[in-house]
Amino acid sequence: MRPVGLAAVKAGREAGGVFFILGHEEGRALLVDGRHRKLAAPKKKNPRHFELLPPEEFGRAASELGEELTDRKIIRALAAYKAGRI
Repeated sequence: MRPVGLAAVKAGREAGGVFFILGHEEGRALLVDGRHRKLAAPKKKNPRHFELLPPEEFGRAASELGEELTDRKIIRALAAYKAGRI
């Protein structure tokens, strides 16, 4: 499964965090950050509780992921995005 978007969480324990969106299930988005929410167990989050970031931002962050998606690559891509290196 490939990420389809980038989200900034506004509410809940993860407030202030940035996550990749893997898809949707039962009206909720599946969010992963590779560290606390891994690919094997994504967080189901109500769309009202996060802000969808622009496609350009997603494109920049996703460019670091490569072909095979792993938790380690997600961690590195989000860290580079947050640090402004990409």
